[in-house]
Amino acid sequence: MEFLGLPNMKAKTFEQQIGIPEDPGQVYLDAERKAYLAAWLANPERPLWVYGPTGCGKTHLAKWIAHHTRRGLIRFSANGSTDVEDLVGHLTLVDGEVIHQDGPITTGMRQGQMVVIDEGDLIAPDVLTALHAVLEGEPLVLNKGGVVTVVPRPGFQIIVTANSRGDGANRNSYKGTKELNQATLNRFYRIEMDYMPSEIEMDLIKAKAPRSLKGLVSSYVKAANAIRAAAKAQTIERGMSTRDLISWVEFTPVFRETGASARDSMVMALNAVFSGGLEDNERQAVKALATSCFA
Repeated sequence: MEFLGLPNMKAKTFEQQIGIPEDPGQVYLDAERKAYLAAWLANPERPLWVYGPTGCGKTHLAKWIAHHTRRGLIRFSANGSTDVEDLVGHLTLVDGEVIHQDGPITTGMRQGQMVVIDEGDLIAPDVLTALHAVLEGEPLVLNKGGVVTVVPRPGFQIIVTANSRGDGANRNSYKGTKELNQATLNRFYRIEMDYMPSEIEMDLIKAKAPRSLKGLVSSYVKAANAIRAAAKAQTIERGMSTRDLISWVEFTPVFRETGASARDSMVMALNAVFSGGLEDNERQAVKALATSCFA
């Protein structure tokens, strides 16, 4: 089977399960990153650490992997207070009986599913250290109301998405990221991602843009890249994903039909699909960046 355009590479697939995500669409990787991904897919023994700037498609890649390897996917969003129990579960009282309620990792182990831990570099180092055996593919031993051993079914896999490599090298660029134990990081196979090249993104957007906006696609892509640069510089919270960009282009003519001017339609669509969730000063910064690209 040809995989990722590499005819000699084969991906390991699994029995169909519940929770398999829909095909998220094409993954855009340069030749080197594609080779790294293909090698891991052919021999996915280690968990995967996918890192890169906000909005570059890390979770999109995880969904793509789950879909094409026929595995269910469980997503968990981590933060600085995530602890071991958040990941493997905890004791709870049900009908007067104390039982262990599984977390995302134990659920994935029992069902043979992929577990995607978003923002994994926000987790405290000692939490991931406690999971070393699981990261090596070994059973998880729980001592919660009695010793329970959870054996991973075929198909179980952990994928961590993060802004950093996990080694603390760019903590100044991404607030809250931790410098993880090197022994933890050595258990991962790491792939770096970035935004797709402008020329490829322009072709993609042109194919989806309404006829009235095809002549402005270069301005939309230029604005998206300006927003991404601001996110890398930490001027704003997050960068614009290609999905955000597509939605922005698609919603602009919808607002135009409400009677808004061409410029206001562009700004309103941007606010609706991307900047509406930002702080006011960041929203104004995004607006200024975008409008300057359409001048």
